[in-house]
Order: sequence, then structure tokens, then C-alpha cells
Amino acid sequence: MRPTLILVLILALPVATWASLSVSVTDPPLEGARLTTDERFARIDSLEALYDHTDGVERAALAHRIAQLYLSTDLAKHRRLALQYLDESVYAKHDGAFDAGRLRARTAQKMRYTRDARSWFEELTAIHPEDPRSHVQLGRFHFGEAKRILDQKRFSTARMAYTAAVQADTTHAPAWYGLAASLIALENFGPALMASRKLLEWERTRRAAWMMMGASHVGRREFDEAQRAFDRALALSSPAVRAVFEHGRGFVSPQHLASAVKFGIDPSRLNRIMQEHQPGFGYGDEVDVELVLADQAVREQALDIYWQTQDTWPSSLVNRRRLEYWKRLVEADVLFGDPDAARRGWTTEMGRAIVRWGRPDFMIYEPPSSAVDLEDWRYRGVRLPPSTYIPSQEQLWVWTYRSPAAWFSLLFTDATYNSRWRAEGTTVQTMLARAKAQPMLFFDDSANAQFDLFVDNATFARGPERRVEFYASMRLVDRFGNPVDMDDREPLLVEWAIYDDAEERIDYRRQELTSDRLRSNLTESLGQIWSGDDADELLTQLAARLEPGHYRLAIDVSSPSRGHRGAQIYLNVPTSPPPGLLELSDLVLATEFVPFDPEQDIPSDFVKYAFGILPTPAGQFSSTDQTAYVYFEAYNLDQDATRRTHFNVSYQIYRVPRGVDVALKGAELDLSDLEKMDPVGLTFVEERTGLAPEGHVVKGGEVEIGDLRPGRYVLLVEVEDLLGEA
Repeated sequence: MRPTLILVLILALPVATWASLSVSVTDPPLEGARLTTDERFARIDSLEALYDHTDGVERAALAHRIAQLYLSTDLAKHRRLALQYLDESVYAKHDGAFDAGRLRARTAQKMRYTRDARSWFEELTAIHPEDPRSHVQLGRFHFGEAKRILDQKRFSTARMAYTAAVQADTTHAPAWYGLAASLIALENFGPALMASRKLLEWERTRRAAWMMMGASHVGRREFDEAQRAFDRALALSSPAVRAVFEHGRGFVSPQHLASAVKFGIDPSRLNRIMQEHQPGFGYGDEVDVELVLADQAVREQALDIYWQTQDTWPSSLVNRRRLEYWKRLVEADVLFGDPDAARRGWTTEMGRAIVRWGRPDFMIYEPPSSAVDLEDWRYRGVRLPPSTYIPSQEQLWVWTYRSPAAWFSLLFTDATYNSRWRAEGTTVQTMLARAKAQPMLFFDDSANAQFDLFVDNATFARGPERRVEFYASMRLVDRFGNPVDMDDREPLLVEWAIYDDAEERIDYRRQELTSDRLRSNLTESLGQIWSGDDADELLTQLAARLEPGHYRLAIDVSSPSRGHRGAQIYLNVPTSPPPGLLELSDLVLATEFVPFDPEQDIPSDFVKYAFGILPTPAGQFSSTDQTAYVYFEAYNLDQDATRRTHFNVSYQIYRVPRGVDVALKGAELDLSDLEKMDPVGLTFVEERTGLAPEGHVVKGGEVEIGDLRPGRYVLLVEVEDLLGEA
């Protein structure tokens, strides 16, 4: 049997830990906290006996101690007694006067005497204006109240209190901590960064400060600095915290990593793992994703690939989407964490929503009421499932996310009237369903880019290495999608990067594209006529010699006014076949394939073996195009006595019906689902040609497509070596 190879190409016609990052309201230990009930009341009796027979400063100090003992019982009736004693202790000049004032206001806040609590915290700052602790206490009060319904005005008031604290004492670390947290809550990331840096001046090992610094850098789109700050924070964090940040625990499941395993990890590596567990496993057998993900190294690589697929700037050394995820974790912890209860904000239902979908576009808070105006909710954009149960005597909090990618609402309720929010039943189902379909939703910064981006690649044998060529085209459009002309005053910046299997960047290039790279100008430079019937586009390519292995190509294209788009390709560069075995390169689909004249002014990128070739990465042709060109190389063809090869080449086009998915490249294709187009197929019988300097045959062909109606097609190329042995 003669050696035969088939190539397929698709073308188309149009360690330590911390409790939480949130502000703590933890009080110093109360006197009596470690006593038994009998011991506590015995001490109360003895101190009250002394209290009745003293006056002045000593009496005020005793009142402070008795109030602490009553508060340590944690009974409501004793809190009221404690407030009476504290009223007397606050205004006397004794050592515990400040703590008495703080304890009085804090007790009122716990009892939900909010107006009294605020008044007493403000009074504390008036009595002790030079003490930063008084302003910190007021800031903590406002921050705690703001967290109840994410009240931006209250967060702003907390910020002002913390600002007064740092003005009173610039070395007071709790003041800088509270100021940084308040500013992150307000999404005021510039000042938050400054406050985090100030905190580090006084507490260099403060893990929370590094976290807030990282989140602030992300908010300012300073991604390299953000990565360094988060690296410092995570190096100081516990394994449990690192598992959430670095491994996506609780947010990225094995199901989300399945596609990363299938197309992003070197197949030979997966085969080795499968063979270790299933000795009979062979090439082409179905890979058990759950089994290979049990390998820690594979899971970490799959997670990296998952984040790569989310990233809109894939050529960068840092992953912006992962950093945005980390920033959201910090925000969730600041807004919903409870340091006193050792509860991380991302473990709460609202915190998980923040991490997955960001902050809501708008919120509605409804106090307990017998009637809710659902029509008004709908008018304002609330989108809740029809089966949502809306209780009438509970606090209601509605979050709505509205973007081109998603529009939905979440309902949280509170029957305690104390901001102990829980997700309503259908909201729980909504959150689970959306998390299963898409772990996280990010703003797409390429959605408004005023150009399209198409990328393709082809691999060619060059001795032990492979020459891999990457092609990119950009079609300029306005904000309505209409084609526009190129303005050389603002070229497009193209950044190429190639990463190996260990995610080390092994190559990086920058290019500026001007109008000389427009397909129309390149076509005319080759001496051909540009019809102008189709939208023009910029064209560029990158070539690299790569050893066999697994690689990722990333490309980012941007300009100040046209925005940004990114794309990436995962590529497996195969090893060379045994000597004498027929091999073909990938196919390159092109709009032009003509002999090259050295006098022609065209970039060398588009010249290959004395031919000028203009690839079409999108695989698209206009309705007026009559011919599609295809370029490929054949290796190890046998030669006759005159060192000439002797082979057959056939081209056949198949129409892809709607609903049928086909791979872009590959030697295996089920043609039974495709519609063969007759008489479009062409066969060149018994072709004879010499060899290129590298010892392979260079081949270009023309395929007539003028009679094809719009749609998707597969071009099948078959080479038969007539001199090969059976």
C-alpha cells in the first residue's frame, strides 16, 4: 500500500494566619470574664459595698469595675445596670475613664441603642481629642454599622474618623489599618494603597497590610506591583488561606478544570499518568480527568491553564484575572468578615457572591414591611425567579447584577433585624447554578475594542526542531462594527509571547502595525489587484523554532483609542517521525500565493521559498473571492534516480452542516457528518517536483470557491507517494 497522509483545514465564508481583614471591634478582656458565676457575684457584692462608702475618683473607678463584672454575665438586664455604673465612671478623671467611655458606647451598640452609641463614641473623641484610640473607636462604630447594608455614606464617615486618628498620631497602626479597610470598602484604591504602606512602616510583618496593598494595586491596574504584594502576603499566610487564593478552593471545582486538562496539558504526560494507573491504556483512549487531577502537579497546571483561559491579557507575565479574583477575596473579607468570630468574609453567602460576580451593580434595601412593591423592583431592574418567596416581616436586601454577560438578582433576608443575612431559597439555587456554569464572572475589557482579532498557526519540520508560524489579522471597525480606515498616527501595538510547559516565557516580541501591513497594500506590493470588495485588515506573523514539547502562544493587541484584545493558542510540537516516514506540515490558507520578485517591497514575513504568501488566520473569504490558496510542505517523499519526487495530491471540500462541530486541525475526521461538494475537488496526478534546500517538497495549490454558498467548509488535502514502498 502506498503511503498516504491527509490534512484537514477549516475555512469559512462570511503560614501564620489572621482571623479576617475586616475591622475588628474586639474589646479588651472584661474583669470577671474568667470567674465562675458564684465568684463573679461574690466580687460584685464586695465591690458594691465599697462603692456605697466611697466617693470621687475612687468611686468612679469602682463603678468601672462593677460595670465590667455585670457585662461579663452577658445578660441583657445586667447590661442596663452596667450602663448606669458606666455613666458615672466616664466623666471622672481616673485611669479607666477612657475605657469606661469606650465600654459604655460599645455596650449601647451591642444593645442596638445606635443613636446613643454614636453620641457616646463622638463624646469620647471630644473628651480625648488627642488620643487616637478615641477616633479609632468612632471609626469602628461607623464601619460596623456600614457593613450591615454596605452603606457607602457610613463607610465614608468611618474613613473620616480614621483620618482624624492618624492626624492625632501617625504611628498608631490600628488607625492606618482602619483607614485602609474603609478606603477599600469605598473602592478608593489610591489612598488605600497609601494607608496600607503607612501601616507597613509600623508593622512590617502585617499580612493584612500586604493583602490590602495587593488589592489596591489591582484596583489601580498596577498588576506587576499587585503580584509582588500578594506574593508577600501569601508567603506569610496559613495553608488554608493559600488554598483559597492559590488553588481556588471553594470556587474552582474539578469540573471547571476538565477542559483545561483536555486541551492545555501535554497529551504524553496525561498518557503516562493513565498508564501508571491503567497498564492497558493506549493512545487515543479516553483520559479519566478525575484520575489525572488527583496528581497534584497536574491539578496545579490545570488551574494555571484555567486562569490563562480567563485572562484577557495572555502575553503578560502576571494573570490579571487571577489578581482580580484575589482582590475580590480581600474585598469580601473586608466587607463581610468577622474577626471576632474568626469568620472569613468569602465563606459568607454575600462574600461568595462578591468573589464570583464582583460587587452588584445596584442594591435595594427594604425594612420590614407588610407590602413590597414588586412592580417597582422590576421597573428598577430587579430580576428574581418567579418562584422567589418574599417574606413580609423581615429585612430584605436585593443585589442585582446587570451586564451584557449576565442579568440576575439575589435576595437576602434577615428575620433577626440585626443584619444576620441569609440567602432566600431560590437565590441559593441561582447561586449554585451560576457557579456550576461559570465559577466567576469578570468585566470583559475587550468588549468595546474597535477591531477584530483572528489568530492561527502552522508547524513545519526543520531538522530536530520545528518552525512554528503564528498568524494574526486585525480588522478595524468603529464602535458600531462598521469598517474604518487605518490612521498611521496611532499604530496598533502587538505583543507576542511564547510560554513553555512550565509557564516560563521563552520568547517575547513587540510590533507596531501601520498601514503598510494592511492586506490591501500587501496584495498590491505582490503585484496583485486588491478588489476592495471586502473589509481591509492588518496582517502580521511571528515565527519561532521550537523543540518538541507543549507550548502556549499569547498575543495582545492594543491602542489608546481602539482598546485591547487578546488571544492564545495551546500547541503541541511533535517529535520528528522515523526516517523515511511520509509527513506533512500544517496547511496555511491564504488569499495570495504568487511568485516573489526581489524588487517587490513586502516584509520578509510573507515570503517563503520564492513565493509571496498572505495567510488568512480567520479562514474567511468574501462572496466575491473565486480562489482560495493553500500552502503546505511534504517531508520524506521518496525520490527517483534523478532526485525527483513522484506523488499525487488531491483537494476536496466538504460543507459543514449546522450543529456539527469539527476540529480546526487534525488527521482524524469523521466525514460521514459532512456534505461532499462536487465537482469542487481537484486531483493532481503523478506530480513531479524537486526538493527545497532543506530536503522537502514545497507545495501550493489553488482551490476554486466561487460557486460555494456562504457557510463553513472543510478542505481535505491528501498526498500519495507513488514511489513509496508498499
